[in-house]
Amino acid sequence: MKKTNVTNTNLAEYCGVSEGTIRYWEQNKVNLYDDAIKDYMASLNTTTKCDTKKKHILMVCGLKGGVGKSTISNILSYSVPNSAIFNIDITAKESHANSATTIDFSEIYKEDMENSKDDGCDIKASEVLNIVKEDYDTVFVDTPSDASEEFLDVAPYCDDFIVVFYDGRAIEASLGTVDVLFNLDVINKKKHRVFFIYNRAESQKDAEEALSEFKNGVEKIQKKSERGKDFECHYTYLENSKVVRTMEKQKISVVDLFTSKGIMYKSFRNRANRLINEADSFLELC
Repeated sequence: MKKTNVTNTNLAEYCGVSEGTIRYWEQNKVNLYDDAIKDYMASLNTTTKCDTKKKHILMVCGLKGGVGKSTISNILSYSVPNSAIFNIDITAKESHANSATTIDFSEIYKEDMENSKDDGCDIKASEVLNIVKEDYDTVFVDTPSDASEEFLDVAPYCDDFIVVFYDGRAIEASLGTVDVLFNLDVINKKKHRVFFIYNRAESQKDAEEALSEFKNGVEKIQKKSERGKDFECHYTYLENSKVVRTMEKQKISVVDLFTSKGIMYKSFRNRANRLINEADSFLELC
């Protein structure tokens, strides 16, 4: 093989063997040695999905309070390199969850209102979003429980959407979210993906029944909406977990859910990882 700058130390670390083994291959197993060099060089030239991906803005929404939008934002962002959460709810501060960098628009809004006095807020949420995405590859936009001014301002800049819903009346309210999304003129006239999450499912059967009902509702809205065909939909769920509920009530960091020891935490991580993998596959989160 043509001489390269690859050292035996490089090859040993890459192949998971000792340098003595590499020297043995070099002297006695030339084919193995050459193959190791080829594989190592190929690994250096491999461009991963994360290396090439464009900026990705995802709106996490659901026109119903308390369904778990902020928790889902943090669970997903925990697995995404160089990501941030931009919370546009001017009535809530969510940086305590901090599994990723969280920018609270409420803090910016409050400061601007204090400085401008009677003139109102001069800074738009979309303006802050464009600044945030300069430093991050992926931004999860955590939204309020209504189609607020900030919601409508930021929506045109979002590539994909994550709709979180819960059982009972929340399903009806979340179908209202779908109706708004599918008929919102400000949303870009292009294809979007919508990742629906039935949160706090009590069992797989419970999830299947709720998702079936919700999917039927979504499909009816799609048929009526002129923009319905522009949205590709995927449906999944996250099982109920006591440790998550404790975290939400006590405002504990989501990081603790992924790092704490104990059976309950391990159970949560198994459930969360299934959701993360599914979201990554559909939304290409990386």
